[in-house]
Amino acid sequence: MLVYYDSVTGAVEYTLKLSSHRPPPAGDYIEVDDIELDPLQFHVVDGFLEQREVPTDAQRAAAQEAIQTVRGDLRRRFITDLPGQDMVYLEKRSEAVAFLSDPDPAPLLFPMVFAEVGITADTPDGVAQVWLNMSDIWRNVSTVIEAATLRASRLVEEAATTAQLDAALAQMQADLVALVPG
Repeated sequence: MLVYYDSVTGAVEYTLKLSSHRPPPAGDYIEVDDIELDPLQFHVVDGFLEQREVPTDAQRAAAQEAIQTVRGDLRRRFITDLPGQDMVYLEKRSEAVAFLSDPDPAPLLFPMVFAEVGITADTPDGVAQVWLNMSDIWRNVSTVIEAATLRASRLVEEAATTAQLDAALAQMQADLVALVPG
């Protein structure tokens, strides 16, 4: 049986059985005994067919844990990680939207906005705008974090080999590099 493979990566592309009187098609191949061959489980290294290492449940779990650690660490770079802080941020955003929509905002209706005048910004409008700007920044950052980590998590679960599992984690790091200075 002929095993055709990518000469750069060693990935098995397809197998072919030929009668002895026909020349093989062009391409990189090796000849092996006639076996059942799942191309995802094998690759060619230095002219020999080798079985790829299949990830264990423990390796998958460790990879998933690493993904969650990266997700949490990156989130903490951009938001305050205190109990209830997420609710504070959501309430500030909600109050800012309502404040900026109100033609005559009363301090009693917008206590959070007015409480931060002179701290976050010099005017109530400035406070509300800062909160909306921060919310927009977080939305953009969290979109990148979520997409990269969710994609990596799915790829880890689908990985047929440890090399694919490692590639999923490497791709996540590459997707997130713009968020991690230096």
